[in-house]
Amino acid sequence: MGFVTIIARISVILIITGLFMVILMDKTEAWVGGRLSIESPTNGQGISGKTSIKVGITGIHNVSQLSIYGKSLDTNMNTFTLLAENKSCGSWNEEEGIPCNVIFDTRVVEDSSIWQIYAITSNSSNPQDTIRSSTITNLIIDNTKPLFKKYKFLSPQDGEIVDINDISFGVLVNGKTVTHCFIKFTSNIHPGQREYKTNIEKNNYCNLTLTMPDGIYNWVITASDGKDLTDPTIDQKVIVRSPKDISKFEQKTVKSGLPESSNLGLIAIAVIFILILLGRRR
Repeated sequence: MGFVTIIARISVILIITGLFMVILMDKTEAWVGGRLSIESPTNGQGISGKTSIKVGITGIHNVSQLSIYGKSLDTNMNTFTLLAENKSCGSWNEEEGIPCNVIFDTRVVEDSSIWQIYAITSNSSNPQDTIRSSTITNLIIDNTKPLFKKYKFLSPQDGEIVDINDISFGVLVNGKTVTHCFIKFTSNIHPGQREYKTNIEKNNYCNLTLTMPDGIYNWVITASDGKDLTDPTIDQKVIVRSPKDISKFEQKTVKSGLPESSNLGLIAIAVIFILILLGRRR
């Protein structure tokens, strides 16, 4: 075999190898140094309802689909499971600088404050090539509004007449860890201000004792779990009428009506004395 023939064969091999490398690089160039990053939500953020997961894409052009996986150890979904995906990111133009959005309906999973999620994508030319983002941690998913239990737990009862001025207000809240409750007086009559923050006792019981002058008060309570606020309770009414004021009221009624028995005796003696004097004159 001549030297020229050898050189020719080597050249052919190099050309074929070069073409193969070009084809391979065309398929994989987008995956060398490619990166995904979840831009929103961030660590510790709260989300609810249908939420847009914004994923930044760098150095990746042949995106077949973008998927979001998640788990929470205090729910039934305690291993990473597919939560949502976007199959229309397509041939993404990273130069636009616009993240690809994946809509995640958080209402299909359980509420938790320790959710973890990550984004992952695969190469449309070679699905076995994948790139995964870092994991967002302590994500709070909360779609449950705290609710008041039956109104029998409300204190004082609607329309109740109390004969003391120190009134204990309370309500039991169901379903969530309560961070705070507020008592709000809905009429112009209040014990000093329209709204008061209550104490939080065990089992989500909101309680506050207020010193209240006599009067008729309308009030409601709202509660919060730190994210959602309950609808207020049905407007309640409490009538404060202390015993000492009732006693004053009764005394005032007596004085403004018929004379007391001691006064009646004096009047009777005076009448008898006048009649005696008139009898002597006759």
